[in-house]
Amino acid sequence: MAITRLPPNTTDTSTLTCAICSVQLPLSKATAGLLNGKGYQAFACVSHFSEVEKLISGWADFMAIERYKYLREDQEPQALIYGADRLARFDS
Repeated sequence: MAITRLPPNTTDTSTLTCAICSVQLPLSKATAGLLNGKGYQAFACVSHFSEVEKLISGWADFMAIERYKYLREDQEPQALIYGADRLARFDS
């Protein structure tokens, strides 16, 4: 997975929060995943690759939570923008 945009003020020694289990981890123990609703890269523990079901359901939960937060504010999540004039839409 390619890192498209790191969270602000992230350095090689920064700790990140796993989007799946909320554990603090160094960048070296993280893998890039989905973008959050603000368009920043979210990360997960590399150990989740050995728990495929938890990996898939964890990212699905993350996406649903991000969607809920921004739909509640009546905004489209920035992470879903795929181009200047194209916006991915969730089916209701």
